[in-house]
Amino acid sequence: TNMVAQALKSVTGCTKINSGALGNIVRQLHVHVVARSEGDPGWPGPVWGHGMREPYERSDLRRFAQKVKAAL
Repeated sequence: TNMVAQALKSVTGCTKINSGALGNIVRQLHVHVVARSEGDPGWPGPVWGHGMREPYERSDLRRFAQKVKAAL
């Protein structure tokens, strides 16, 4: 999780990293590592359950994933 957090900081220039280990909806434990910045749509509240979802364009998602992979 530390490696992912550092990669996200590098790629996004975020203000902070939020992380959460959850397992209450799906059976397996999984960890969320979320880059947050002041002024993002949910700031300073949680990223889930508030506001409207705005999916990435497929090309933007691929580009972002490539940058994160390179940072790892």
